[in-house]
Amino acid sequence: ETLLGPPFYMVALDVDQNSETGIPIGDIGAEYFVVAVYEVMELGFEYACIILRLDELDEYENPIGISTADFSDGMLEFTCPLSLIGYPSSIDMIFQASVVEAATDTAPDTGHVTYNVEAPTIKADGNPTDWADIPWILEDDTEEPDVTDPMEDISRCYITNDDEVLYIRVDVVGEIADPTYVVFLVYFDTDTNPLTGVPMDITGSNIPLGIGAEAVAMWFPPGEAPPFRGSLWNELTLEGGVFVGAVSAYPAGNTFEIAIPLSWLGDSDEVDMVFQTECVGEPRTDWAGPIHYVMRAPPV
Repeated sequence: ETLLGPPFYMVALDVDQNSETGIPIGDIGAEYFVVAVYEVMELGFEYACIILRLDELDEYENPIGISTADFSDGMLEFTCPLSLIGYPSSIDMIFQASVVEAATDTAPDTGHVTYNVEAPTIKADGNPTDWADIPWILEDDTEEPDVTDPMEDISRCYITNDDEVLYIRVDVVGEIADPTYVVFLVYFDTDTNPLTGVPMDITGSNIPLGIGAEAVAMWFPPGEAPPFRGSLWNELTLEGGVFVGAVSAYPAGNTFEIAIPLSWLGDSDEVDMVFQTECVGEPRTDWAGPIHYVMRAPPV
């Protein structure tokens, strides 16, 4: 069957479950829209997923998140980091699909569906109190001579996971007074083989970090207010990598937190990691690791 135009799929999210706020659609008031559209038409079913937030005037802001999506066998899958929509406990939803603007299908036909969100083990929200029962896995040297800004001086690293998400916390010595000035990176050796991936001595610093990175999660200052987001890249080479999607990330106080879907890392049972911090425009940097982490059994 010949389509009249590129398919367009959308999920409207009413995160406060108040039909009087947000944009009216059906019987809900949507604060966010998750939209999947064709990314490259000539390649077939290649989709990108964008996450839109409404401002105080109920107008669309620039996308606050973007991730890859996949369409096959009549099924479309995409993700939306919970931190980008404020970690709601439940969401009223309406689904919509269209081939041309005038011909849409909405589900359900009347009303909406409500999704009760399973509480995450950790929230990447700038509040580290939910890490209280998780011991640090690495304590890094502080006050190294090459690190002159305490905001980038790593002190401790924490890692945990549930059955779906890997959670990482990095504590620094100084107060993260300006999140747009500091950069955090976490490199992943997902096959724990230092001979594959990108060798971690390409900075010219000759630091023998001893991993071969297949992926990197990074927080690079977006120059915007919360909700903050990071990004994950895989298939790393010396020339770059492939963007996977937006991940929950939050720098605040003395702590940086990030949450990454395990499936985006290939559902590895174990992984080696190296942490890096730096300040924008500054040559100095701090490294910590490598850390060998074996995925924990999901909490009961």
